[in-house]
This record gives sequence, C-alpha cells and structure tokens, in this order.
Amino acid sequence: MAYRVSIRRKAQKQLDRIQEQHRERVIAGVLALAEDPRPPGCRKPRGCAVAILAFLAYRRLGTFKPLLIPFAVVAVGILSAVLLNPLPTNLSSHVGGTNVATNPGEVPSGGDTSITTRFLMWRDAVPMIADRPFFGYGPDNFLEPFERYKSDELAAFFPEGQGVDKAHNELLQVAATTGLLGLAAYLWIFVSYFRKSYKSGGWPLLALSGGVLAYILQLQTWVTTITTGVIFWAILGVSVAIMRLQSREQEEQRVPRVR
Repeated sequence: MAYRVSIRRKAQKQLDRIQEQHRERVIAGVLALAEDPRPPGCRKPRGCAVAILAFLAYRRLGTFKPLLIPFAVVAVGILSAVLLNPLPTNLSSHVGGTNVATNPGEVPSGGDTSITTRFLMWRDAVPMIADRPFFGYGPDNFLEPFERYKSDELAAFFPEGQGVDKAHNELLQVAATTGLLGLAAYLWIFVSYFRKSYKSGGWPLLALSGGVLAYILQLQTWVTTITTGVIFWAILGVSVAIMRLQSREQEEQRVPRVR
C-alpha cells in the first residue's frame, strides 16, 4: 500500500537550508516513507499524554518528583483492574457483545444498553439544539422538549411512558438548555480556568486542575448530580482562591516596602 507524502512550506524552507550534497538524500528518504512509513529502526511514539503532562510539570515546577506518586497510583490501579477483572480484557469484544445493539432484542440476558442509548440520545439531541440554537429551552428543561425529537429507535429501549431527562453529555445538555450562547459562556469559564492555572503554576493547582479535567471528561458520557456538582464547583473555588493568593504574593514582592 502506497501513501502520499506532502511537504509543507515551512518544512520546505528548512530543507532549502540544507547543503545541496545532503539535501537530495534527505528528500529521497522522506519520499521513501510513501512506500514504507515505518522503516527499520523507526519506533512508533507512545505515551504522548504522559510526556506532555511531564513536560508541563517540569516547566512549571522545575522537577518531575511530584508526579511520581500519582503515576505510581494510576499504574497500580490499572494493573489491579486488569488482573482482578473477571470479564474479558478485550474491550471491543466485550462492548460488541453486550453494550452495542440496534434494538432491545439483540441485547443478551443481563446485557447493558448504555452505550447504544447514549449514541441515540446524542444523535437525537442535535436537531433539538438546531431548532433553538441561541437560547435553548431553558435551564433544566430537557425532558419535555426532547420528546418531540426522540426517535423510535431510542424509545424502544425505554418502558412505555419513560422519558429522557438528560442528554448524558454535558456539552449537549448545556447547548440544549441554554443555547449556543450559554455553551460559549460555559466553555469560556474552563478555558480561562486552565489558562490561568497554567500561568500560575504550582503543585496544588496542577493537582486540582487534573481533578477538574477528569470530571469534565466523565461528564461527556454522564450527567451532573447535586453531590458531584457541589464538589466540582468547590474545587474550582479553591483553585481560584489559590490563584489570587499567588497573585497577591507576587504583587507584594514587586512593590518595595516603604519604611
């Protein structure tokens, strides 16, 4: 199988700076990747997320040591889950056998339909948002408006009369209830938060930001509850308080004291 190799303008400028006797060899090697994208001695990059986190930590903290314990805990947790899990470790086979089905009749006894119903909820929520894109249907008002857009495929997975009161995706939920303007404001909060956290630096903010990011990611397949919501916004509040304290300390160090 042959691939197509394209050289961007920036890369071409760098190639032009190479001495002529070496340039042809470099270009030939690059173009040869079309036939063999992984020549002998080439290694596929892995662990990009870990590398990025380590780089950010080193840049802000000046050391990798604070990350050793969290990484060790995560590694032990993953290893324990793999060793103690009685279910098949092949996720695709497990999901294909119990979670993904086009109708309730395809679900085996005791099977879980959560993945299928979520996909259908997300699909049906898109036209709902498109009909009222700017201001949505009102805060926490998803159940009744969604009934007009709920497909027969999705309704087949629920008992007669049972509705869907959440989109099971926080971004779609916010867009449906407060519109795209509300979604923009919601996203702006987190963009500002992570931007300020990165600038402020420090191990406490790094830990709190990791918790905030993990919570946001899991909300894309789940719903906000009162218990978790209070804790989440409390973490945000603590983070902002730490940022303000750090800013105040920096200002005090800049301003000379008058005796």
